[in-house]
Amino acid sequence: MRGIYGESASVPKGGSSYTNTWKLNKEALKAPGYQTYKGHLAQALQTGQIPDSWVVALTELIGRESTWNPSVGNKKSSAWGYGQFLSSTRSQYEKKMGISYSNPVNQILMTAQYVKDRYGSPEKALQFWDKNNWY
Repeated sequence: MRGIYGESASVPKGGSSYTNTWKLNKEALKAPGYQTYKGHLAQALQTGQIPDSWVVALTELIGRESTWNPSVGNKKSSAWGYGQFLSSTRSQYEKKMGISYSNPVNQILMTAQYVKDRYGSPEKALQFWDKNNWY
């Protein structure tokens, strides 16, 4: 399988040692929203707020959470969108960043900021996800 920019999806950019990208490897090209997600991600990257080295790991994390669907909701909670933000997290990050979570590009930006704030990197968020099945 080829990844977001034609690279092997199992080889993260930026020298990351995290390689458990099973969702990206097995489901990305079959997921209906993956191609749209790539466009949203490209727009998010153009803001300069997300390091290029985060592309593969952040894409894996978002894939695990929402299968690259910015509208998907969680039946058991108020979580929805690319990053599966709960209502309280959404409100907090909308205030913090001054943008609306209803925009899919903003969902990616907010997810990246949340990951940075809570874990430091998407690789560390994925390591947490590997143990808990959530981040």
